[in-house]
Amino acid sequence: MLKGKIAGINSFGTNIVVKIKNDQKTKKRYTQFRQKLADRSKITSHGSGDFTKLTGKGIDINVFKGSKYTYLTIYGKNRKSIVSLLLENFEFMETHSLQSEHM
Repeated sequence: MLKGKIAGINSFGTNIVVKIKNDQKTKKRYTQFRQKLADRSKITSHGSGDFTKLTGKGIDINVFKGSKYTYLTIYGKNRKSIVSLLLENFEFMETHSLQSEHM
């Protein structure tokens, strides 16, 4: 199974920010991640355009879709379980591919 690509993960206080590269595989894996999240707990989706807010029991995720990357800001009590669920569908990009993008 080909996984989507994570460009980086940072934590700021109690928030976790995940940067995901936009491509076809990533769109498919993101849809699978959202479906697994919905199966585990009832989530509601609010937003329009490039911004979406996913909320549920212990789950609070802000999703911003940019031109090259999608950013997930994860709040809530279940942050670590959400990240582990995310890592089932995504893997980290190789460092040389990140460096070539910024040149």
